[in-house]
Amino acid sequence: MTDFTGKWKLDKSENMEAYLKAKGFGGMKIKMMGAATPIMEITKSGNEYHIKVSTSLKTAVDDKFEIGKEFTAKRDDAETKVVYTIDGNKLVQVQTDKDGGKEILTRVLQDDGSMDLIIEYKGITAKRFFKKCK
Repeated sequence: MTDFTGKWKLDKSENMEAYLKAKGFGGMKIKMMGAATPIMEITKSGNEYHIKVSTSLKTAVDDKFEIGKEFTAKRDDAETKVVYTIDGNKLVQVQTDKDGGKEILTRVLQDDGSMDLIIEYKGITAKRFFKKCK
């Protein structure tokens, strides 16, 4: 099984502004989020994974989960149904909001040891590229 665990630092992003606009964020929030350099930490204990994404300002994601088991999480002050699956070198996160809107976040481990995060939402695709912290 592929090992997603470790600490990952954002290296660069593509098309985040369009994605954040589609999510309903305004200009100032988009600029702040665009300037942030999040750290993503993934740990595993037994069957439970823990993904924490944080910046110097806040923790954006703090998910504890088992693969394939749906749970409820808070995203942008709203409850969202979330389920994670693994497909080879991909950790796929599907989030469904109360109105049925779906967001797919796919973390892909690359041969060079980096991780790409592909975000799909309302026809928009954004990418974030992470390097493993040493």
